Amino acid sequence: MFFNIIIGFILPWILGFRLYKRAPKIILFIAPISSVIAHIINELAVHYRFWKVKPFGYGDFSRLPFDIGLYAVLGSLAIYLIHYQRINEYLVVLFFAFLTTIGELIMVLIKRVDYFKGWNIYLTFFSYLIAYILVYIYYQKIRNQKL
Repeated sequence: MFFNIIIGFILPWILGFRLYKRAPKIILFIAPISSVIAHIINELAVHYRFWKVKPFGYGDFSRLPFDIGLYAVLGSLAIYLIHYQRINEYLVVLFFAFLTTIGELIMVLIKRVDYFKGWNIYLTFFSYLIAYILVYIYYQKIRNQKL
């Protein structure tokens, strides 16, 4: 569990706090929705037994550092690049889906994540792609409301 807390929560939030200093609204508006989307996808996948995250004995707590850490910060960083750096949103979404998939592939290779029922890294890419698209749609909605 220590590994999950360091890799999934502490290290990402070091970047998250730096991002907060530059763009507090991005973190305040985007991190929570990124976390919620990650949690929903993880819960559905675990419910249908597509994957498990070690340590297995901790249930939801094994994934929680990633849901409230890594995925919250990465979603925020993606929107930061789109909003402030004016990088093409399609490229950012694809890049972050690819980057996150590579990170998960490493976790699979080092046996921190196990796949079941035909789940594979390609489906993982599409799950991340959907997640980042949803975060981007949410960003567009709040941007249109001038929040």
